[in-house]
Amino acid sequence: MTTKDYLSQIRILSAKIDHLKMERDQLRSAMYSIRSPSDGEKVQSSQDPDKLGVIMGRLDDMEINLANHICELFDIRIRIINQIHELNNISHVQILYKRHVELKSWRKISEELNFSIRNVHYLHGHALQAFSEKFSDEYSDKLFTCFH
Repeated sequence: MTTKDYLSQIRILSAKIDHLKMERDQLRSAMYSIRSPSDGEKVQSSQDPDKLGVIMGRLDDMEINLANHICELFDIRIRIINQIHELNNISHVQILYKRHVELKSWRKISEELNFSIRNVHYLHGHALQAFSEKFSDEYSDKLFTCFH
């Protein structure tokens, strides 16, 4: 795994969590739209008469999956933040933190640090190199956590 891949775990897991939240909300919406048959209606039997129960089960599974991803994101964020803060160059710390933890755009970073975008890219490259030199032994031969 490259240094960029390693640091991108926060961005990828955050996106996964956002997608899971959207799916959960859609499932909840579908659950509330299911009507129960009224007493006067003749109900035909189907393979799964308890559709609401099935949706509730899926919703529970989705909530557990979402909670697991949130815990994983929390653990990864804490580890990466601590590693970034171990770097000696304050510009490297600021740029890596803003880009890979706060997930800010290059433009926003350049505005906040009062650097040109070109200078931010240049410093980011050096920051990645410094991070890699210090921590690559911890992640270089491991699988990318967010893809499983």
